[in-house]
Amino acid sequence: MNTEGLRRLQLLQLDRERGELYERLRATGKRIDHFERALRREEIPLLNKDYEVQLATELQMYEQDRQQKLALAAARHQESIKLKRRLQRILPDYEAFRRMVKEKRSEEFRKREQDAIAVLEMEKERRRAAYEKYQEEERRIEEEKHRQEKLEVERQRKEEAERRAKAEAAQKEAAEQARAREELQR
Repeated sequence: MNTEGLRRLQLLQLDRERGELYERLRATGKRIDHFERALRREEIPLLNKDYEVQLATELQMYEQDRQQKLALAAARHQESIKLKRRLQRILPDYEAFRRMVKEKRSEEFRKREQDAIAVLEMEKERRRAAYEKYQEEERRIEEEKHRQEKLEVERQRKEEAERRAKAEAAQKEAAEQARAREELQR
């Protein structure tokens, strides 16, 4: 036998083993499936019985809970009625006290409001006076500025007139000197 033959034998052996393993797994799966079905058949009546027992238990618990809630609500209602009766006895005193407090607060509020209005008016008057003072100062500064500008313009005009007068006088003198020279040369 050569290596090729040995390899074929090994492959055949592996295929046979794989087939046997597959067959055993299939048979085991069938047995498990049958077993599961049998368990379910046995379990279904037990599940129905358990469901009925659980339903009855939950219904009983629900009823108990409902009764407790009703009893608690009735007790709270009775307490609320007692409290209302007690509070109705003191309601006139409470209303009178509330009116008194409201009137007192109303008076305090009016007084504070009048004080605030007085302070506001004083502040307005102070600001108005400060603004008028500011405007007066601005007007005075503006008038001083105009006066200074007029003085400057007048000074410049006088300087210009003096300069012209000097220039004319210098021209006349130069003309006189030129005439005098001409006369001397003649």
